[in-house]
Amino acid sequence: MKNQKKMHYSRQREKILEYVQNRTDHPSAEQIYLYMREEIPNISLGTVYRNLKVLEEMKEIRRVLTPLNEERYDTRMDNHAHFICRNCGKVIDLNTVDNLKTEQLCEDPSLGAIYTVTVTIEGECAECMEIEKSGTVTRMKA
Repeated sequence: MKNQKKMHYSRQREKILEYVQNRTDHPSAEQIYLYMREEIPNISLGTVYRNLKVLEEMKEIRRVLTPLNEERYDTRMDNHAHFICRNCGKVIDLNTVDNLKTEQLCEDPSLGAIYTVTVTIEGECAECMEIEKSGTVTRMKA
């Protein structure tokens, strides 16, 4: 535990963590901020980002980067993969991908130590495919 600072209690940090824990859709900092403004009207977007960084350092949350370079947040710290829709940006937990097996496949003494394996699968979610079939598709981003 070298260089660990003692963390002071923060009501804002607690509320942010509670919000992310109660979500399965991997909210963005902006989504968290909009919700938090209802709970804590004087909170700033910068405060949300700072607290997310602290929570990540504390290993309470993890950051998930989408193909659209949007950071999303997840409180599931177990070994799991993510499916990310390239159309709508939805992030879905995948329990069927074994990150441990992937890590074992990558083990190479010449690399050094592997601390974590992140598996992200990109595609198109079922909802976007259904909308596309109906002919009313509007792609959000390329």
